[in-house]
Order: sequence, then C-alpha cells, then structure tokens
Amino acid sequence: MVGDEIILQSELDAGVNFLKAFSPNLPDTLLRREALKRMIQGKLILLEAEKETIQVSRSEVEEELRRYWENLLSRFPSEEDFQKTLTQEGVTERELKSRYGEEIRKKLLAQKLLQKKGLLQVSVSPLEVRKFYEENRDSIARKPPKVSLAHIFRLVTPGKEVEEKGQKKILEIYDIILRGGDFEEVARSFSEDERTKSSGGYLGWVKRGMLGEEIEEKIFPLKEGEISQPFRSPLGYEIYRCEKKREDAILVRHILIKVTPSREDTLREMNLLRQIRKKALSGENFESLAQKYSQDFETAKNGGYLGEFYIQQLPPQFQKILEKLEGGEISEPFFWLSETEAGTVGGFHILKVLDKEEEKFLPFEEMEEQIRNYLLEKKINEKSEEYLKRVEERTYIKTD
Repeated sequence: MVGDEIILQSELDAGVNFLKAFSPNLPDTLLRREALKRMIQGKLILLEAEKETIQVSRSEVEEELRRYWENLLSRFPSEEDFQKTLTQEGVTERELKSRYGEEIRKKLLAQKLLQKKGLLQVSVSPLEVRKFYEENRDSIARKPPKVSLAHIFRLVTPGKEVEEKGQKKILEIYDIILRGGDFEEVARSFSEDERTKSSGGYLGWVKRGMLGEEIEEKIFPLKEGEISQPFRSPLGYEIYRCEKKREDAILVRHILIKVTPSREDTLREMNLLRQIRKKALSGENFESLAQKYSQDFETAKNGGYLGEFYIQQLPPQFQKILEKLEGGEISEPFFWLSETEAGTVGGFHILKVLDKEEEKFLPFEEMEEQIRNYLLEKKINEKSEEYLKRVEERTYIKTD
C-alpha cells in the first residue's frame, strides 16, 4: 500500500522478471528490492503529480521513447542481434516499449514536479564532463572490434552403410512392438536416448514448435494409444507412442536409434569444404558457392551472409579463428557442434570475413554531449530521490 494505491504481488513479479531479463546474474532478493523500490517511487510520483495537477502528454512520452529506443538499438551490431537478444530473454518488443514508456512517463512527471518545486536548477560544467570521460574512458568510449561474416556450412551426415544399419534395427524393434511387445519395456531395452531410456522413453507433454516440423508432422496426427511407423529424424530413426492428447499438446514416449556419422563421413565433408575454399581462393564467387553447396539453407539463399557481430559476442572457437583473418580472407574448414531443438548437430564451416573493424576509442568530442546529458540526468535523479524521500516520510506505506 502506498497511500490509497495498491501494488499487487503479480505486478511486483512482473517487475522482477523485467529486471531479471537484463540483469540475469543478480540474486532475486536484490532484484525484488529494486523492483519494489521503483514501484513505490512510481506511486509516490503519481500521487504528488495528482495533487499538483501535473500531467504528461502522450506525445511527450512518445518523443522521449523514440530517443531512448534509438540509443538502445545503437548498442547492438544490428537490428537482427537486438531481436535475437529479446527472444533469448523472453521479452517482446511491444512489452519492452510498454515498460519503458511507463518508466519514461514517471520520469517526466518527476521532472515537472521538481521544476514546479524549484529543484531542477542543475548544471554540469565542462570540467565535470572532461573528468568523467578521462576516468571512464576504457568502459564508455571503447568500441569493440566488429566483423561482418558469411559462411558455407556442410552437415556431417551418415553414409549408406550406417543408414541401412539404423533402418534395420528400428524395423526389428517395430516388429517386436507389433507382435505385442510392451512399448515401455522395449524402450528400456533398445532405445539409445540416454535421457529417456530408463523411464520407458517418456518425453512428456510436447507443444508445436518444440521438436521440429519433421517430427511433429508424424506425431501430432496420432490418436491416444496409437504408435507411429518408424521414421527418420535429425538424430536417427524413431518410433513414437501417443499417451494422451489435448488441444494444444501431446503426451508422448519414443524410441530412438541413433545414426552416427563414421570417420569416413566426417573426412568426406571436410575434404569437400577444402575444395570449395580452394575454388573461392581461385576467384570463384563466394556467394555463388554458398548458394550451391551450403546446407545452412537460411543463409545460403543470401550467399551465406551471417550478419554483423562484435567479435567478443561470438563463441571462443570463432574468436580464435577470426584473430588471424583480415577483411576478404577465408578460414580453413573447422568443425562446430550446434545445439538445435532436435539435438546436437555437427558440421564443418568455412568463414569469409566481409569486413572487419578493429577496436577503437571514441574521442571526447564525439561523446561530450552524451556524457553531459548523462550527468544532468544523474543529478536530476539525485534531486528526485531526495524529494521522494521527503514525500515518503509523510505518506502511508505498508509492505508485506
């Protein structure tokens, strides 16, 4: 309770989750304290603004949000990287804008309150700006090295002999089930999925999008108690049994026979990429080679283009390779294991460095205005904190 205003537990939980998305390493107790502090201050601002008949227009919030959003996007190498970060943190762009819009509205109300109370007379001297730059240059002015990449990827797939062996084994297992074998016992005896073998192949409830289209098109039409025919998945050969169904999900067990590439399969793909690299070094167009040979089909249609990245954001293996490459150069083939929804997938890459920007430090002149604005806002926030503490002392506040 803040005066007559209520802060619900659900609102606090949402505030904690929002902070956690951008500070995942901080303990929940600290995040909860910070979220509650912000929410209490927000309520105090709204109460005081109502008393003083102070309002903030929608256009004022939208203009400030636009400036903030541009600054936020500038911290990422590309729009695609920004969207990937949102996806990883489980936050949509709409949710983020809504949250920041509300924070900006409170900030503008607080500024108008301070202005009306005569507490907004703050200034920042040129000496303060220069001192802040010199003391924090390594953290605020450093622009890390950035690289623009294209690649060609070849998946290491099993040869004919390995495939036939896997097919034979899954058909034998399927025959045992058709002749009355208990699915759970057969899974415990024969399945090669170590995670589910001991539980009789139990995978649990599966929603669309969790296992990949090639698996889901086989299992979602199944009726309760029905067993699928054996089919090839990215991991090998599988049989599924539908335990229960509901509108948006299916409860399943499965049996997996892995189909693992042999040493000869691995060497075949590595040698192919070496030949592709040789063609590129001899003058053949890299984009055309990617379109023809790459098995990363999403990037192949764009000539293998991966995007722009800060090198420090890339996996250590990529960083080590890129240390030795300059713009226009192509790496030797290297093996990389990728975690996908269907499991771990291995393959060979060659990288082409389309452009490379070395680490640099932005000069004082480029950062002067940004630092001045930051220091001004910091002083305003300090004034706001002092004012809200006085308001808090004369306001009824109760927390559980």
